[in-house]
Amino acid sequence: MLDTHHGLANAVNLPYGMRFNIEGQENKFENIARALQLKNGSDGNDVVNYLFELNTAIHIPHKLSAIGVKDEHIETLSDLAVADFAHPNNPRPVSKKDFRELYLEAL
Repeated sequence: MLDTHHGLANAVNLPYGMRFNIEGQENKFENIARALQLKNGSDGNDVVNYLFELNTAIHIPHKLSAIGVKDEHIETLSDLAVADFAHPNNPRPVSKKDFRELYLEAL
């Protein structure tokens, strides 16, 4: 839609989506924190912070606006996310409203 590389868009959105998924998946996030060799007792929020720090280190922006996304794109992006064949595989159910909120947070 915006001629943005798919991987870049995913990298910008990943920390926001991961934060959304913490609820109900706390044990999995503790396992992710251990796999990333974060400090003992790390949780989902530490994983999300790690992802933001990683993006900074490899010069990936933290906001969708930095890659051309504007408020006027949010509705279409939300529709596309709901229609995506992979979205039902998310560990936590995601509605169009959830996608809209995630995109706005990342904007």
